[in-house]
Amino acid sequence: GLHVPDTVQVLTSAQLNSTPGELFGDQWVAIWHPDDGYGPDYLADLLAARHFDQGQIIGKACYLDKQSTTPSWRDEPLEYRFVDRLAWRRSIAPAPLWTNTAGTLLSACADGAFTGKNLLSIDRESYACGGDCLPVEARADEGLAQHEIDAGMKRMLDSAQPAKQPCLPAALLSKLLLQQPLPEDVSLAMKAGSLELVSRLAAGITASLPTAWVPAAAFSNTAGRVCLRLLAEHSNQYTLLLEAADTAGNRLYQWPLLSHTAVTLPEDSRIHTCRLVLQVVGNQVSYLSGIATCDAAEPLLMPGNGRLLVIANGYPRRDDLYRNAFIHRRVKLYQQRGIAVDVVWVSGQLHRHSYEFDGVRVQVCDAATLARTLQHSQHLALAVHFLDPVMWQAIRVAAERIRTVVWVHGAEAQAWTRRPFLYQTEEAKAAAQQQSSKRMQFWRELVEQMPESMRLVFVSRTQAQEVQQDLGIELPQERWRVIHNPIDTALFGYEAKSPAMRRRVLSIRPHASKVYANDLVAAAIHEMARHEEFAEWTFTLVGDGRRWDEDFAGLEKFPNVTLQRGFLSQNEVKALHDTHGVFLVPSRADTQGVSRDEAMSSGLVPVTTALESISEFVDSECGMLCAPEDVGALIDACRQLECDKDFYSGLSVAASRRVRRQSSAESMIACELSLLGAMGD
Repeated sequence: GLHVPDTVQVLTSAQLNSTPGELFGDQWVAIWHPDDGYGPDYLADLLAARHFDQGQIIGKACYLDKQSTTPSWRDEPLEYRFVDRLAWRRSIAPAPLWTNTAGTLLSACADGAFTGKNLLSIDRESYACGGDCLPVEARADEGLAQHEIDAGMKRMLDSAQPAKQPCLPAALLSKLLLQQPLPEDVSLAMKAGSLELVSRLAAGITASLPTAWVPAAAFSNTAGRVCLRLLAEHSNQYTLLLEAADTAGNRLYQWPLLSHTAVTLPEDSRIHTCRLVLQVVGNQVSYLSGIATCDAAEPLLMPGNGRLLVIANGYPRRDDLYRNAFIHRRVKLYQQRGIAVDVVWVSGQLHRHSYEFDGVRVQVCDAATLARTLQHSQHLALAVHFLDPVMWQAIRVAAERIRTVVWVHGAEAQAWTRRPFLYQTEEAKAAAQQQSSKRMQFWRELVEQMPESMRLVFVSRTQAQEVQQDLGIELPQERWRVIHNPIDTALFGYEAKSPAMRRRVLSIRPHASKVYANDLVAAAIHEMARHEEFAEWTFTLVGDGRRWDEDFAGLEKFPNVTLQRGFLSQNEVKALHDTHGVFLVPSRADTQGVSRDEAMSSGLVPVTTALESISEFVDSECGMLCAPEDVGALIDACRQLECDKDFYSGLSVAASRRVRRQSSAESMIACELSLLGAMGD
């Protein structure tokens, strides 16, 4: 009696005993699980991946898992990779490859999987295991309307530089590539002024065609920079690489030339020679018009209409999750409030490119490119993190007409004397003093010439006072604000701690410098190990950085000490919070301490250092404050928590309340967006 639409075929009991191959021939088949979420593009994306010619079974090994209380992304490194396992419930394959009967496949689809080689995992979008496929509290960025893109293009074209002749027209490019013998199945020929590339290679087979090395000056523009643009239609069938080497022939850089986009080598005095490498994939016919030298400052296509532009000196990526992670958390919180955001990472050492991290598109370019981009963009406001002289030159003119908020996070605007322990020799101190003088001069000039539309943000009142003391300037109150780094108290929700957790100690810190005082953590553990009760404690130490081995040398011998070197996602951090009760986080210098506040939000009791900046966020009612450099005080604080479970439980509750009252994302983001003039829902 169930009404079934005409487009739906109902299988009979007899048909359920047949294989998909018997039922559907060579058609592609997907199995859906009723508990999972499948987006409108799920099938289209899987079917489109057939054109990669990389595998007959296609699925999603990376996906949003909503089966647990805290939804999280699973197997994030496995996007666009060959894998050895693909679950049936998130895969598609030709019917003959589903070897079981239809009834068996449906009955076992919760746990069934393809295994073997050449299983292709594509992106993680449009699917969630155990729930709807929408990201947790995320809102779709609908981008720009076509007329806004057209207007942005027109502004760019109206101010574009006159077209330059190719430095390597098709004929010369052909001559360079033909200096080496071609693979048997690849040919190059001139056709109507273009270089015709013909390949009869089998699907998935790659051939490389290198040119000879030539002086880098042959590729340089009028400014002496190597900046090239490929003149060809975009194609996935070939890649033209630009390589640079030093005088000894050691390769320094290898970057792909992009169609109609400038690719600029860093200003590196070691660059001596360059060459091109044409990589050909599979069966194809393609045409290249040549390569042009170009202005290194070609603007990004970023119209910006009504959007925020976040500008930083670094941003997280999959191989570096901690790089300015607190900026990424801000961006995600802006997006959750319905604010559209563009992100630019300003770098003089990385080539111009873009990538996606956790749903955020990041544009990487140099300061000159950003300056050209801001000539045309219509962004609502600029949110700038870690401003330096190079970045200031890029935004200075735009800051006169666009509301600009600059976050001052710490050392970038402080005198070297705030961290004297970083400099062990007289030479190091002299160099630090010289750099500090230049830095202070830059900030003094900036403050004196600050545009009317610019405001400064400090993450603590202590930091604001220290910066003004170092500069010898009292900033007008209306030109600056104190807004703490936002803590996601929803993600880092309070979990009542059992008394037993007061013996479970956690540390999550970078190991980039002595500022983080990880050596004091190690010293405390070594000292505690001399006492019998040490075996009753457990320590989990997480992080990474150049000082990791030095900081934690010798700790691997203790069975109750877990060393976890690497980067963690926010959900992984929360999982550790839920199984620990004390956060051991001494410091030698700080402005706020985001990782400490996240742990406090989850109910961990912080054992930290009584610095003025830290005392602005932790007091004796919610944590344990110890004298600087005092290992014995750190141990005594841990023992005091262990001896009095009621005292410990009271601090745990108070720590979580303190963060919610002082630094919750809900209130801090509202303050930030108000200052930026971009209040969302």
